[in-house]
Amino acid sequence: MSATNFFSGNPDLVEVFDRVIPWPAVVRAVEGVDANVDETVSTWREVLDVAGRYMASEIAPRAAEVDEIGVIRENGTVRMNEPMTENLRGLAELGLASPSVPAEFGGAGLPFTVTMMLAEMLARADLSTQVQHGIGWNSPAALILRFGTEQQKARYLPILAKGGLMGAVAMTEPQAGSDVGNVSTTATPAGDDCWLLKGRKQFISAGQGDMVIVLARCVAGSTGLDGLGMFIADREGDNYVVERAEHKFVIRGSPTCALVFEGTRATALGKPGDGWKQILTFMNESRLGVGIQGIGVATAALAKASEYAATRVQMGKPIREHPMIAEMLLDMETTVAGARALAYQAAVLQDRAIFGGDQAAARDARELTPLVKWYCTEGAVRVCRLALQIHGGYGVVDEYDVGRYMRDSLITPIYEGTSQIQSLMAVKDLMKWTMQRPSSLVRGGPSRLLASASFAGRGGADFAAARGQIVGMLRSVVGGLVRRRGVGILTSRACSASARS
Repeated sequence: MSATNFFSGNPDLVEVFDRVIPWPAVVRAVEGVDANVDETVSTWREVLDVAGRYMASEIAPRAAEVDEIGVIRENGTVRMNEPMTENLRGLAELGLASPSVPAEFGGAGLPFTVTMMLAEMLARADLSTQVQHGIGWNSPAALILRFGTEQQKARYLPILAKGGLMGAVAMTEPQAGSDVGNVSTTATPAGDDCWLLKGRKQFISAGQGDMVIVLARCVAGSTGLDGLGMFIADREGDNYVVERAEHKFVIRGSPTCALVFEGTRATALGKPGDGWKQILTFMNESRLGVGIQGIGVATAALAKASEYAATRVQMGKPIREHPMIAEMLLDMETTVAGARALAYQAAVLQDRAIFGGDQAAARDARELTPLVKWYCTEGAVRVCRLALQIHGGYGVVDEYDVGRYMRDSLITPIYEGTSQIQSLMAVKDLMKWTMQRPSSLVRGGPSRLLASASFAGRGGADFAAARGQIVGMLRSVVGGLVRRRGVGILTSRACSASARS
């Protein structure tokens, strides 16, 4: 995998783009049925090639410096270091500050799938920079585009598209990590479309920026996931306080901030009270994005390990020719390729769901999202661990990049929902779909993706056996419910699940 271009020099990523992605479906969903598919895809490919060259030649060489300097804390202020700023400045000059913003607002109008390919290459170059790019520019722009008023879109999207300001999205609180229903930050109406925010947020990536989108409780007396809303707060005039940036051993160049709101003036983003429905779209996309981060870091580790194993000679031959090292490299390569195939299948579904309104694609994307987040991030940790092992003693020396890859990979199974949360989500959804359609257990199960999937050869046989085990376990669970509580439980649970979905 050539270090001169992270797109054209990565044969597997090129293969996914050229032969795997169903571009006609993506183009029709994003650009409309009359769009020229070949011309559109050619343009997107050119964007990736230009970006891949810049990320390999400019951002990757600065990654160690970004990590070494870390976050700048001076006189009570928090800011990014200069190499990080230079990385982002270059992306903005390429027109890639917030590439999903439509052309009418000054953006490139790229689909989610292409944006995720940019994210993978950027994470390979430097995960800290990718976090700042994704959370500081892409995430606020996506939420404002989806839920903002025409005035909010006109105010924020053009400047986000050009990289003229940096934002953030603040959901997490000191006592409410993955438990969104425990959010205690409040929003109180103050007239003239103004709301006052009060509360604290913690672990906010890119929180040092110029504005923030805040999840807050805006309906008095509400509990859980009801009564939440999203609000835009500008930082100017000390409207809110960046209390501190955490000291971390992962993504050291990216400020992870604690924010304090004391009568902070804000405007509603979308309908107050619909915050949970709104944030779900962000959470699904950001979890897919973190899975893609894992692929990027793992790709970087695989490339370095492959290069080192080809040049490090022990016992008269390169270590890649020793069977156990060769097996480790094959394991790494297989993990990365499998993760990439899974992630971009989910990305295409997301494009079809968001832009094309395809409800079947939306359900399939929801099913794949926790799997992508879990598999790609846990796989990244394993790949980076193997890369470290292949380097031997040199792996723990700072001048070799694999130590940084190992550290940075460790955050990916944690933020945007831990691996355990992803497992819980997957099981919960599977049980909900089972209770809605218990008759599916006599076929391939309640998962449409699992039921329709088939593969040739030994892999297909192994897959069919695993699918049979899953369906068998679901049958056992449902059978136990029937024995304990009667057949009526299926009807009542199915009706309840249907009403919630």
